[in-house]
Amino acid sequence: MGNVKNSIADIIDGGYQVRQDAIDQRHKDDVLNSRLRKKIAEDLSPDLHIDRDAGFLKLAESDFPETRAVIRQGLELASSVRDRVKKTTAEKTRKKYRIFQSRSFDDPQVLHSPIFRFALDPRLIGMVSEYLGYVPILSMVNFWYNPNSFIVRKDDLPFLSDRAPALLGHLDWADNTLVKVFIHCSSVTESNGPVVVLNPQDSARIRDKANYRYANIKNTSDDPCETNGLYLDDGIIRTHLNGAPKTMPLVGEPGTVYVADTSRCFHYGGRNTSTDEARLLGVLLYLRPGALKLSTKYEEILPLQHLSSPSLPLIDRLVLGENINS
Repeated sequence: MGNVKNSIADIIDGGYQVRQDAIDQRHKDDVLNSRLRKKIAEDLSPDLHIDRDAGFLKLAESDFPETRAVIRQGLELASSVRDRVKKTTAEKTRKKYRIFQSRSFDDPQVLHSPIFRFALDPRLIGMVSEYLGYVPILSMVNFWYNPNSFIVRKDDLPFLSDRAPALLGHLDWADNTLVKVFIHCSSVTESNGPVVVLNPQDSARIRDKANYRYANIKNTSDDPCETNGLYLDDGIIRTHLNGAPKTMPLVGEPGTVYVADTSRCFHYGGRNTSTDEARLLGVLLYLRPGALKLSTKYEEILPLQHLSSPSLPLIDRLVLGENINS
């Protein structure tokens, strides 16, 4: 069994096509109700659509009724940890702080909180299902808080990225395509460390030319065409694009919502150039059933499955990760 686990781990850390072949096979094997999820997705008629050529979509507070309640929930949670975060996160690691702790999901009542109601919104699920081709699995629900106590200067990146590698460009390793949702609970400006994305076309060029590997470590290779880790220095990205990349900072006022495919689009975040404003985001992650992160041979990661119950609509049960007996 140990050899199988290592084999799956090698696939996950490997190149794009090796990963895609394994994902395709998992879907053929009907992992996590793949066939049922695909059939339901094909029958849906969403009114919101993610453009695959763009890789992201900007939405407004008015698109989802729970947005304002999610903002209030995030602000309340942030206020309860603000002083502690400033002392730990900002000074020692410079990483974003996840406000929801794992024990928060032990209570089934969390399903009725604003961010979960948002996550299960039928319009959102319809849009994500159309894009991914399957009714997705909700893999992460959280709030990300960056106190921005210190400015991140470009010259500091090589040092800071050892402790906060998401400051560097990367693709998310969970799958070769996914949907991540960012709900702005505070104003997000170019100075307070927004998530910044590259378009899918430039991202594919970097991925192919760098022989990109999805090992969840900072790249240490000196060869820009033979990388060995997930997080790439800016210089490698510039090398393969023959100059500075065209980037899209996901900025906006509170209530702005972005959906982005952060497995197809290189991205980074947290490079704040000012200490005037903290950054607070609600974050959701939706995966296909064949996503390598959900591989039961590698690591059992269905953290929300226990929240499902027969009283819920079928799509909600699938989104929470329940394995439906056919």
